[in-house]
Formats: sequence, structure tokens, C-alpha cells
Amino acid sequence: MLSLILIKLNEEKAIYEFHPNASAEYGIIELDRKSNVAIVKEPLQGSEWHTVHALNKLEEYGSLNSFPKEERLYWY
Repeated sequence: MLSLILIKLNEEKAIYEFHPNASAEYGIIELDRKSNVAIVKEPLQGSEWHTVHALNKLEEYGSLNSFPKEERLYWY
């Protein structure tokens, strides 16, 4: 499970916290809205798998030009 929480959105970028497994610990990712490329701003040690999911989802948000305030992602 992964929670994404929007912390900043403007014409240039979207910034989200990502919380693996409902943890209080989090990392920060950022999307450049002009190039639709997501990067890690603040990594979270030991959560590389969750980071990849978060980056992919953020680029999907950019493609759709839709940035929810909060979303939870589940997979099996």
C-alpha cells in the first residue's frame, strides 16, 4: 500500500509526500509539469519499491492533468 499526499501544486510542479504502508515516515517526490518527469526530492531508505510506484503514479497524474489531494494505492 502507498499513500500519496499533495503538498504543493502550481503551473510548474506538483510535489507529493509518499507514505509506504500507512507509515508516518515519508519521502518527497516532484513532477516537472512541463516535461512530465518525476524525480525524488527526499528519498526514504528501504522503500525503493514504493518510490518507483509513487514516481510512476505522479507521471500518470501529469499525463491526465489531474492532481488529487490524496490517494491510496493498493496492489497484490
